[in-house]
Amino acid sequence: MKRLTIEERARAWDDYLKVNHPRYYSDLHPQIIRFADILQKEDRKELLDIGCGPGRNTVHLAERFNVTAMDISEKALEICAGRVMAQGHGLRTILGNQFALPFPDNCFSAVLSAFSLNFGYLDEIDKGEKEMFRVLEPGGLYLLAVLSDQDPRDKKGEKVEEGTFQTEDGLVMHYFSEKELEDLPGTIISKEHSIFHRGYEGEKDLGEAGAWFVIGEKEFEKL
Repeated sequence: MKRLTIEERARAWDDYLKVNHPRYYSDLHPQIIRFADILQKEDRKELLDIGCGPGRNTVHLAERFNVTAMDISEKALEICAGRVMAQGHGLRTILGNQFALPFPDNCFSAVLSAFSLNFGYLDEIDKGEKEMFRVLEPGGLYLLAVLSDQDPRDKKGEKVEEGTFQTEDGLVMHYFSEKELEDLPGTIISKEHSIFHRGYEGEKDLGEAGAWFVIGEKEFEKL
């Protein structure tokens, strides 16, 4: 199967969101709530939301932080910004690629990548992990949430790499093993696996999924 370009995947998401209801959820993941509580307690203000999509997390985080929301889909950013502004909060949106972030080094005190890094091939995922870490300031925290290989759903599409599946309609999805998380950058503070209800798409029940939630810290350089 032909490898999909970033542009092809961006168009697929734009097309999807133009004809389908954005995914709305009743609650945030408790792991993301705890992460936000830590950030607020430590007075971390500048947060990057990588792969924000239609704003599931962003709309809540914008109540507490200066959020920069980034996605490859223009339509996703449009929906996300509309939801946040409807709540009376400010937001900076950036059209960008998570595997080559359009930001300088060390510019965010916190980074959230929630179910975004799954959408890549293995070599891209390695780049995405390094980019997430690069833009984080020393002492900064990240939360990485990724679908796991213990996800109970049937894997859609053709297997193109170990743990990676590709569909005909432009979707690439990687499911992370616990071993893959051993190579994450920085100091790992916590790691948790969870089986959770995915919520609804319109009136459609999306069922359950399995995911890893990892909090890591970028250490200060030793003198």
